[in-house]
Amino acid sequence: MSAPLQPRSDFVARLAGLVFFVMGAGAIYWQVMLPIRHAQEGMPLIEYSVKLIILGEFFVVMGAWWMIRGLPGYEAVRTIKDRPRAMKWLMAISFTLTLLSWWGIEKLFAAYGYSAQ
Repeated sequence: MSAPLQPRSDFVARLAGLVFFVMGAGAIYWQVMLPIRHAQEGMPLIEYSVKLIILGEFFVVMGAWWMIRGLPGYEAVRTIKDRPRAMKWLMAISFTLTLLSWWGIEKLFAAYGYSAQ
């Protein structure tokens, strides 16, 4: 018996990828684009969550991976814990993307006159 919610076909894996991609894009819009718009409008207090931005980025990347690769991409992600080299690459890329996102957002808000508290 297979695990619950595990895709069994290429179409279902790509559909799951689309769902992940849309959820990630929504999180990024909510936590990046709306605060940028609020900064442009000069609102006195802007709140955003770096954790949700990271989660949104992860969902976008995983969703795109599954949409492009389908079921083989899903299986590759499921078995990544058995491949230490792939896990190290994934961690390095994730860490780099996280730092770049954090740095970019901080610089952008600093340009609008906001500082982190």
